[in-house]
Amino acid sequence: MPIKTTVFVFCATAILLVGCQQDLPTEMPSTSIPPAAPATNTALPSPTKTAMPTDTPLPTATPGPVVVKDDFTSQTNIWGDCDHCEWKDGALFFGPYPAVATGGDGDQIFYVICETCGSHPFYRVSADVTYFDGYGDRTFGVLAGLSADRKLVGAGTVTTLMHALYESFDYGTNQWVQGTFKKFNAVHPGRGTNHIEVAIQPGSSAGSADIIVSVNDKVLVSLVNQSENPSWAGLYLGWHTVGAFYDNFEYEEIPSK
Repeated sequence: MPIKTTVFVFCATAILLVGCQQDLPTEMPSTSIPPAAPATNTALPSPTKTAMPTDTPLPTATPGPVVVKDDFTSQTNIWGDCDHCEWKDGALFFGPYPAVATGGDGDQIFYVICETCGSHPFYRVSADVTYFDGYGDRTFGVLAGLSADRKLVGAGTVTTLMHALYESFDYGTNQWVQGTFKKFNAVHPGRGTNHIEVAIQPGSSAGSADIIVSVNDKVLVSLVNQSENPSWAGLYLGWHTVGAFYDNFEYEEIPSK
């Protein structure tokens, strides 16, 4: 081979190698990954303690007016001692009592107290009352006004002869007080049943009471501005040798003003 040709080939090869070296990619710089930070325990917030609900005290029930009812279908324990009482055929038979040989008029009065009703200054009491034995001119009815010391007794009463009144007896003076018998057309005569109601309610002035007596829903008498005193209610016989039976007894305390 001629020398010139050899030199040319060598030079060309050298140039080619140099150019190839320049085109080769250079080594990529190594990127160092920082080490992960050690995990730390992040303190969780302490749970807030929720106070348990306390029992809310229930409101205390305000005692309401006393209400007592008895239809006498069976014997109950609301009544006081009564040695002349008999529960029969859905009614209470009360009386008759024999005459008391000695003593004044007050000894001839008989009653049975509604002990469950209690003693109150104001109340309304009623019952259906029917004569069944004894003298027809004697009184029978609803006790309403027996004082706590039993020195004064009052009752709304009727007779078989259509008389009616609010009768009251003062044991201190041994005398009848308040009204006298009078004919009252609302009274059912003989063995007719009479609905008797006595309301002792607050009067117009302080310390007073009004007493209103009704027979068969008709006002018999109104006694105003009487003395206000707690009293008992129940069943009443105004004299000896008379008996009546009672049904549908109702008692309701009337609140003071």
